[in-house]
Amino acid sequence: MAKCDFTAWIANVWSETSSVLDRRRIMTCRDVMSFVIVPPPDNRGSLTQQEKLIDLLLRKFPGYSFRVTKLSPVGHGPDFGVYPVMNFLGPDGEMLLCTEPKSWLIAGIREACSRFMKTEALAA
Repeated sequence: MAKCDFTAWIANVWSETSSVLDRRRIMTCRDVMSFVIVPPPDNRGSLTQQEKLIDLLLRKFPGYSFRVTKLSPVGHGPDFGVYPVMNFLGPDGEMLLCTEPKSWLIAGIREACSRFMKTEALAA
């Protein structure tokens, strides 16, 4: 996928000469900004722990938002599930997809969650 050129977006996307395909290509260049975190079944913790985890993630990964839930969209594993929210509404009300997040970002979020649970277990 081509990189987003926001200067071109401002200049051309909404002009009368822009085609629908150009608008769609540029609008799909939005980065993932929100993640759903699913703890492993044996580490679901309390609401207070979930709030502390979200606070930690917000400090470590500024600009992103996080939600902790017990319900996993796929099977449960021994590690934290980190699921990017990949869709957003375009200006015409149609559902569009974000660009896929980098694997190092997802791995970093998962590692931060695991370290948090280890420190919480030691504190208890």
